[in-house]
Amino acid sequence: MKVLAVNGRKATADQFTSALAAGKTGTPIELITERDGYYRTSKITYRGGEIFRVLERDPSKPDLLEAILKPKASTLPPPEPGPPAKLHRETIDETYANTNTNAALELTSERSSRHR
Repeated sequence: MKVLAVNGRKATADQFTSALAAGKTGTPIELITERDGYYRTSKITYRGGEIFRVLERDPSKPDLLEAILKPKASTLPPPEPGPPAKLHRETIDETYANTNTNAALELTSERSSRHR
């Protein structure tokens, strides 16, 4: 469902704010919505005004977000001994050079077989 209009005007954050403020006086909020190609006008009587909730953690319960965000490993394993790893660019250059060399060899062998 998509809200298209609030109190006869294009739906914007400011229009919702104004409608909620007017709702405190008892004025119903009129919404025009669209869903699956069907339009609907709804009047809502709401007198609560804007509400800004503040979330606070309940200290009597376990902190689930901390457990989710905790890293899976506390330290990284040491690097394996051996030759230094190639940089990504070096790998790309080698692959490109090998590809071009192979293509050139194939092209040369095709040309030489045609001329025979």
